[in-house]
Amino acid sequence: VSTTTDLFVLELNGNSNQNISSTGIINNANNEISLLLNNTAGATLAAPLTVGKISFNSANKGNLTTTPTNVLSINNPGTHSLVVNSPGSNGFVNGPVRRSTASTGDYLLPTGKGSTYDPVQVRPSAATSSVYQAEYFGTAFSDLSSISPINGVSNQEYWEISTVSGVDAAIILTLTGSVPGAVASDAVVVVRYNGADWVNFSTGGTLIQPGNSSSGSARSSVATINGFYTFGYGVAGTLPIRLLNFDARKISSGSAFITWSISSNSNAQ
Repeated sequence: VSTTTDLFVLELNGNSNQNISSTGIINNANNEISLLLNNTAGATLAAPLTVGKISFNSANKGNLTTTPTNVLSINNPGTHSLVVNSPGSNGFVNGPVRRSTASTGDYLLPTGKGSTYDPVQVRPSAATSSVYQAEYFGTAFSDLSSISPINGVSNQEYWEISTVSGVDAAIILTLTGSVPGAVASDAVVVVRYNGADWVNFSTGGTLIQPGNSSSGSARSSVATINGFYTFGYGVAGTLPIRLLNFDARKISSGSAFITWSISSNSNAQ
């Protein structure tokens, strides 16, 4: 090792899938122990497991398969890249994963399914110890109905994300391809399933334009995260604008001076 941030590593480097059974913790008090995947066949949790960090920074990488019962928890609350080191299309958590936080930075949860890596980030609203859980599904949700101003949602993927404990947060989703059905005049946003329909969940967040973009990130509203989320789209002009101030002053009997400002993540025409 060459740095104090990566001192302790448990490496899995077998040639076939490796099952991990444990008393629940591979970690120390300072959350310094990394679980390193170096096995193309991957590994499977046979029990819930808490680690300090997880690393896919190896020649063979490999996925870690989890279940709703056998969840991986990443306990290091830092935001630096060594906490979740080098995930990608051949190295991610295939199933639910939890991440501990302690700042208002962006925290990556390395979610994916099958051969698709599609992570989610959470941005906590306060520097309070919190835990968030996410799982990715690379298929259409069972109900694709939406409510205006959302005209449609992705039929390729969705995430189940929850606040296990702690403060409200925003969700950041990143496109890996264009959203089917969205056109250039649309904007792409984060949407939430309310139990009956997909609804806009981007007030105070950011959107992606043009709507047929194949890359970019969208940030949601800040809320208690709990449920299903994906990309949705609607006509750009109907999506939220956050007005910061508006002022009108009379200059003379026939004219006025008007000033206003909107937030940088608003969409205005």
